[in-house]
Amino acid sequence: LISQEVSKDIPPQNIFIAGISQGGSLALAIAMTSQYQLGGFLALGSFIPYPKVLKETETNKQIPIFMGHGKEDELVPYEVAQRSALILCQKGYHIEFKDYSKIGH
Repeated sequence: LISQEVSKDIPPQNIFIAGISQGGSLALAIAMTSQYQLGGFLALGSFIPYPKVLKETETNKQIPIFMGHGKEDELVPYEVAQRSALILCQKGYHIEFKDYSKIGH
């Protein structure tokens, strides 16, 4: 999909990837693996799927990634999202992580 938009002369920096739950996990995976330097990423109620398996690139390490997570999320535990944000930070990604009290999935 990103390649299709770029082929239509959309600058990659104007493309933002966002998602909730599994869609947010996909956004995080794209941040780690995309060949294109994109505009930014947003993941709510999400986690990194298989961080050790993803073939990581350096392309988006300086691009902002926002992760938001409810402390009472019953499907994706808060600690899993927090650990994903920590992994991304340790790998050199620009992460902003915000938690929300009394918010579930």
